[in-house]
Amino acid sequence: MPTSRSPPTHLLATVKVSAEQEMFFFLQLLLPFGLVVFCNSDVLRTLQSRLREPDRQPQLQGARVLVTVVLLLFELCFLPSILAGVLMHILRGSGSCGVLHAVVHMARIAGSLTYLHSVLSPVLYCFSSRAFTHSYHKVLDSR
Repeated sequence: MPTSRSPPTHLLATVKVSAEQEMFFFLQLLLPFGLVVFCNSDVLRTLQSRLREPDRQPQLQGARVLVTVVLLLFELCFLPSILAGVLMHILRGSGSCGVLHAVVHMARIAGSLTYLHSVLSPVLYCFSSRAFTHSYHKVLDSR
């Protein structure tokens, strides 16, 4: 019997999800994740091959660092959601409502990280731009 402090976890175990819903869930997470990882990895390989040109080395090194940081940020923000979804799928039929409830709570927190990526990514791009950084310092110095 649930108390006033515990949610009705028995409802979590009885929720039926169709195969199409599960497939859509995994596609909406794995497809963009795979695409971003593939594209950024290809950009990193291209930058690595061009780093051998001595005159462009400083610019390309900075671009390589930026792409690596963007890729890591994406992975850190989206991977928890994917893992939580997989865990929910695995534990759905286990009958352990307490564990399933904890995983659902973890999935909600992981979902917040995916939204955080939408905030952090533009900030990262802005501060990586020399023009933005220069303008930002100019505004702060004028005060």
